[in-house]
Amino acid sequence: EGVATGLTPGLSTIGAADSLSGVSASVSLVVTNASLSSIDITPAAPTVAQGTSQQFTARGTYSDGSTQDLTSTVSWLSSDSQLATISNSPGAYGLATTLAPGSVTISATLGSVVGSTVLTISGGVDGIALLAQRAGQAGQQVRFVFDHEKSHCGERGL
Repeated sequence: EGVATGLTPGLSTIGAADSLSGVSASVSLVVTNASLSSIDITPAAPTVAQGTSQQFTARGTYSDGSTQDLTSTVSWLSSDSQLATISNSPGAYGLATTLAPGSVTISATLGSVVGSTVLTISGGVDGIALLAQRAGQAGQQVRFVFDHEKSHCGERGL
C-alpha cells in the first residue's frame, strides 16, 4: 500500500513488484494544475420523514471542468445535530439520520470550498409509526386518522 503525491503537472508511471513471486503491476498517474472550484451535494433540498435516513453524495468540479466524487473525501456537517446528524465514518460517509422535524443545512467541505443543501424533516410518519405500534397490542382495535394538511395524527377506538 502506498500514497503518491503530485509535485508538478505531468504524467508518471507508478509500479510495484513482489520479488518473491515475480508479480508486478503499474499504473499511470496524471497530475494537473486544476483546483477545486465547487462542491455539489445531491440530492438537492430533499424532504424526508423523521426517523429515516438520507444518503448524500458530494461531487467536486475543478477549474479544468473535470468532476470527481468527493463523498468520502469531504467533511460532512449538519447545522443542527438535534434535528439531523450526518456521518463522516467509513462505509457511511454522507448518511444523514433524521431525529426531529425541521430544516437543517447539510454541508460538505474540502479545504476552503463548501457546498450545501437544505434537508427538510417532516414529522407525520413518526406519528403513524407510533400509532401502528399501539395497534399491534393483542385484542385492541384502533382506527387511524391522519390529516396531512395539519400534520396531525390521531386515533379512535372502534
